[in-house]
Amino acid sequence: AVMGSTLAVLHWRCGVDAAGVEFFLGRDKRGKVRLWLLDFADCRNVRITSQNVTTQLIDAVVENEPFWPRNINEDGFRHLWRGFRQAYLEMCGLLSEDVGVDDFGVLPQLFMNYLEDIS
Repeated sequence: AVMGSTLAVLHWRCGVDAAGVEFFLGRDKRGKVRLWLLDFADCRNVRITSQNVTTQLIDAVVENEPFWPRNINEDGFRHLWRGFRQAYLEMCGLLSEDVGVDDFGVLPQLFMNYLEDIS
């Protein structure tokens, strides 16, 4: 869920495709386990259009295979995908007023549908 929310913020608030970003588990100074997001060097700005949602955003996630969840339609994995997808779409709903794109309401769903279909 945290990864889904993070990806939504990167796409719709920061305006980047999230290419090359990596998640790592690590400990902070107090010893608490945290999820860290690193490596923004390959991120590119994205112009929000339906074409770019189904190409640039999808390509950035697919090419970064080990760091983004995939839809695995097997027992024990479905709930992980649903949590990622739901968190992404919920965060998009929270960000919708800030985006300033006329057809924004359909674009996050379009992205998730494409990502789900290619998994």
